[in-house]
Amino acid sequence: MAFFSVHYQLYLLVRSLLTFPLSQDQTQPLELDLTFNLDRLPVAFGTTLPMKDGKPDRKPLSNAMREFADLIWKIGGFRFGHRRTHWDKMKFIYYCCQDADHAYASVAQGKRDTPRMEGFKCRSKLILKPSLEQRTLGISMYHHYHIPYFDCQLSLQFVLDRTATKASAEIYQDLQSSKPPGWEHAT
Repeated sequence: MAFFSVHYQLYLLVRSLLTFPLSQDQTQPLELDLTFNLDRLPVAFGTTLPMKDGKPDRKPLSNAMREFADLIWKIGGFRFGHRRTHWDKMKFIYYCCQDADHAYASVAQGKRDTPRMEGFKCRSKLILKPSLEQRTLGISMYHHYHIPYFDCQLSLQFVLDRTATKASAEIYQDLQSSKPPGWEHAT
């Protein structure tokens, strides 16, 4: 029964994330409060925090949490950025990268490699609470629908293949003519 329960909860998470952004007319927020078995998730969590120089090494757990947040982005289309960790409570707090209420101030000074994402009042919050002893991961998510995050980056190979022989304007024309998904957002 526990096996079915864990897989059913993972199914609910994936189904919720996949079906949530179907419509811009979405009026109900996505609201989840689930607990998973760490050993049944597609991310490798250690059994304890390893020791480094006599202190717990938090990096492996932080990396696993980042990997899990990236999985949520890839499945659901909404990217959540890490804001803080309460190590005493083992609580990792994330906000939607497009949440206007939690946006970082721009430091670009007028020079940007990519256009700034559009901000929304999505009232987002993602809390991940791992328990290495109990082997569980608690997930609480609250998020109102908006246009999903679009990651527009050119591959290094795309740029390198063209910079030796072409000017920036010609590279942009190549991008327009090849029309990969999202090309219209490139600058």
